[in-house]
Amino acid sequence: MPHTSLDPNQPAQLKQFQQLHADGLLSDAAYRAAYAQLRPRQVWRHWLEQLCWMLGSALLLVGVLFFFAYNWSALPSMAKFGLLQLAILSCVGGALYLGMQRLGGQLLITAASVLVGVLLVVFGQVYQTGADAYSLFVSWAVLISLWVIVARFAVLWLVWLLIVQLAWGLYWQQLGQHLWAWRPESVTLAGHIILSGIWYGLYERGQNTDLKNGWLAWTQRDWLRPVLLIALLLPLNIITSLTVLDVDLSLLFWLPVWLMVNLALHYYYQYWRPNLAALGLVVSSICCTGLVAVGRILSEWLDNSGMLLVFALIVLATATAAARWLKRLSQQLEQAKPNTGAVT
Repeated sequence: MPHTSLDPNQPAQLKQFQQLHADGLLSDAAYRAAYAQLRPRQVWRHWLEQLCWMLGSALLLVGVLFFFAYNWSALPSMAKFGLLQLAILSCVGGALYLGMQRLGGQLLITAASVLVGVLLVVFGQVYQTGADAYSLFVSWAVLISLWVIVARFAVLWLVWLLIVQLAWGLYWQQLGQHLWAWRPESVTLAGHIILSGIWYGLYERGQNTDLKNGWLAWTQRDWLRPVLLIALLLPLNIITSLTVLDVDLSLLFWLPVWLMVNLALHYYYQYWRPNLAALGLVVSSICCTGLVAVGRILSEWLDNSGMLLVFALIVLATATAAARWLKRLSQQLEQAKPNTGAVT
């Protein structure tokens, strides 16, 4: 007799009831009742409200930016500052009224944080301070830091991380490379890797502990994992690919770093905290840099036409092998889930 296993210690999943219904072990009425419990209409309504809130806030901020861009020459200086300060105060007041733990308040404080950057840009344009661009982003990050910590909003943390990354990149481009002339692009990428690694470590630290009410409450969002992984792996793959293409002995230490990071992530997401999406990003990272190395070797042995043909075949074979491996791994992860309390 067919049976479906359920784990009483794990949250119920809709596909389990679908299998029970398909096996004839669950009546139509019981399946509809289970579906209503697992997919209530309130969930979709809440998701739609959140989406509308976010889209509306983003469009409002874009409208403010384009307003100043279009009417820049026509607005007097005091009007520019007054409108921006009024908008910031209104957003902060609305956030305090709604509460920092509600989506509306979090979106308003995020809007206020973005407008602080606009205010700093306007200040620099009006008074022609002549300050370096990186100082604007440093000031921006410092001024909104308290809001970022208090709001505990994942989107605002990402905005703050982006600002810090831009501050570092602009600093090294404008000033740092004059202090250290050794491969300035590698130092810039190394800084991005370190910063992204810190944020990624904080995220995983928050995921592995119950910090719903602490300052790391923003880490309780699963969609952040691929975003932070991309932010970490992208500069790491770029600097490793540059090392492979240039064959620069001074950058060879990035090869073992790249290998250790990818192997550690692979082990972590396959055995310690299984996550197929994260494993897909790690496999993509390995494949991309590996293909760069293969292309570098082929370019030495074959002419352009022959190299492109062979390289295209290798890319297809690599993508196929990676997809098949991930599919098999997905099946293994499903089978590895604990099965107790079987329902027959």
